[in-house]
Amino acid sequence: MRMVSLLLSVRPERLTALAHELPGIPGVQVHPMPSDCRMVVTIEDVDGQDVMPSISAVHALPGVLSTTLTYEYSDEQPELPEDRS
Repeated sequence: MRMVSLLLSVRPERLTALAHELPGIPGVQVHPMPSDCRMVVTIEDVDGQDVMPSISAVHALPGVLSTTLTYEYSDEQPELPEDRS
């Protein structure tokens, strides 16, 4: 399982539309928004798909000015060089 949290800066006129569009991207959940032009979303990997395509899709939406990774979690254990022998 892999999960990330993103802070988005968005154009004010796109705030409402983005709140409706973002959940259509696999694994994306929109969280309660502050009253300014920022949004918090989390993305969880879905069956057979990593989070990276969803992060790219979020960043490419019209009106998204910037995307900041604020948290990342993975329960997968990385393979260490000494484990390869």
